[in-house]
Amino acid sequence: MNEKCYDHASGICASESVINTDSKIDSESLRTIRELNTVFANRLKDCEDGEKVTQEKLIILQQWVDSLTEQNVMLIEVVETFEKEAVHQLKVGFESQKLQNKELQVLQQQMTCKNRIIEAQQKALEKLSVPVEKLREYDNTNNNHTECLVNGDIDEESRIANSMETSDSRKAYQACSLELESTKKQLQNVEKEKEALRKNVDDVEKKIEKLNQTMVSNEKVAREMRAALTTEVAEKHDQVVQLRRDAQAMEERLRQADMQTHFKDDIIKELRKQIKIATNKLTGQLRDKDVAVNNLEEKLKIFRELPVEVSAQLYHLKQRFASLNELLAAAAKLRNEPRNEVQLVLNSILFNLNEALLLVDGYRCDGGASTLKPDERQRHRSSSNISDQADQNQIPMNNYLHRRFSFKKLLEDDKMQYKKIDDDIRSIMNSTCNGDQPGNAIIIKNDLDSRLSSLQSHLEKYQESKEKVYIQLCCLQNDQKDKVTPHPSEKTCNVRLCTENYQSGSDNLQCDRSRDATIRKLTNDLQELNCQLKSREKIISNQQETIDLLQNSLQMEQTEMESLKVEKEKADAQIHALQAKVLMLEAELKVVQVALSSNSSIEPRNLSGGAKNQMQNPAANKTWAPWAGKQPLPTHRHVHDV
Repeated sequence: MNEKCYDHASGICASESVINTDSKIDSESLRTIRELNTVFANRLKDCEDGEKVTQEKLIILQQWVDSLTEQNVMLIEVVETFEKEAVHQLKVGFESQKLQNKELQVLQQQMTCKNRIIEAQQKALEKLSVPVEKLREYDNTNNNHTECLVNGDIDEESRIANSMETSDSRKAYQACSLELESTKKQLQNVEKEKEALRKNVDDVEKKIEKLNQTMVSNEKVAREMRAALTTEVAEKHDQVVQLRRDAQAMEERLRQADMQTHFKDDIIKELRKQIKIATNKLTGQLRDKDVAVNNLEEKLKIFRELPVEVSAQLYHLKQRFASLNELLAAAAKLRNEPRNEVQLVLNSILFNLNEALLLVDGYRCDGGASTLKPDERQRHRSSSNISDQADQNQIPMNNYLHRRFSFKKLLEDDKMQYKKIDDDIRSIMNSTCNGDQPGNAIIIKNDLDSRLSSLQSHLEKYQESKEKVYIQLCCLQNDQKDKVTPHPSEKTCNVRLCTENYQSGSDNLQCDRSRDATIRKLTNDLQELNCQLKSREKIISNQQETIDLLQNSLQMEQTEMESLKVEKEKADAQIHALQAKVLMLEAELKVVQVALSSNSSIEPRNLSGGAKNQMQNPAANKTWAPWAGKQPLPTHRHVHDV
């Protein structure tokens, strides 16, 4: 009995130590969970200060939700273990109570039986007390009689003995002595059983006291666990509310991102339309410019490949200038005035200049073909031979010079128009390179079309004026045949006019050279424009690729956001399930507490019979270790890993 009591006490102490260790583990686990929450909150604050907030916040919130789900799973497992062990202990307690009640009933029955036996024995003793007194009186009388008759006759003793042997009192005496001995033995046995029962009752009372102490400690632990669970549930509820708020904020951001993506798609479509329109316009402009360049190149070829007549006239002009220089040098030496010879040379120079200019103008107008007929060529040749003579060199130069000045003005206007066209083309290219809107390009194109139409009308007028000049020159040549001898007063005027004509011819040559230079510049600019357009097309293709990449990235983000929405819905469902489980556990804990309070209110007298069963059943002496064989709660190592 002492060994069994010692084993039971050691088991209770071990259970109390396990409970204390469980409370320490619970406090450490709560501390680690709080540290985890603070770590995640600090990470969220750090993300708010930096860039790329949404992606990092989504990652951190997802990690936080994963950790919370793991903690909830662990808490559910712990609570399930507590439930199972509490139910097992309740079952064991109820079974022990039943067994104790049965043992108490058996002991009560035994006590009643023993009380009945004692009452029967007392009644038998009361019945036997009367003959015992009689025997005592008889013994006293016999003793007195023996004392009186010590020295008496032997016959009398034999007589008394015979009388005693024959009497019934001797038999009664023997029976009473036997009954007394049996009753004494029974009383001794009863007293021994009473002492054993008293010892058993003391042991049972001690065990009941110890069980009450364990019940009180278990109630305290249950209260602490309930408080810890309530705090954890409150924290989880707060976390769930915060996560819902974050989820709503993320949904709003997702909605805004979807709106932005829709706007971006519309903008991309408009940009593509504008790019297509701009490319079509640029291709059309390039085609027009290519046609203009080809025309200019053809004109350049025409200007460079002048006919043989013009070269012959220029050769005659050079010879006339050389002869004129010689005459002037001889006149300077001799200080004479070679009027007739100088007049003849000047008239021939003017005539050759007129012929060359007419040939050039006709060649330019007709695209390189000679405008003079064979009869006219023979007439010009004959006229050039006649021009060597002195009688056929008088020409009215005033009208001719006036028309030459008008022709020069037309050339200058043409040059200015080419410069304007060049400037417009460069402005268009700058606008296209800088990415201006297509409205400006349309305005510029309309302006260019209007200017080109005005230039075409101006060129038509120019050609008509040249034809009129050509006709007048032909008339003047016909008039020269009739006028052979010039007037002497007109010779000096003709010399001045020849010099002026020479200067105007040099000016025209400079204009032609400047025109050639401008045409070259235009060709170079057109080449540069072609290069810029090619680079612009490359840039447009690169922009198209970037737009495609942006669309792909937006589609990927949309798929990721949809997956995150699905995960969020799953997490909400898990949280709702956990909340329901927590409510169920609270209800079960209330039921367990009520059962424990009802068990603690039972009389220790009714619990005394369960000690034997508890000593016999080793399962009742098992310690309550809820963390045995389960996963441990998160420690500091988990925090450092996070």
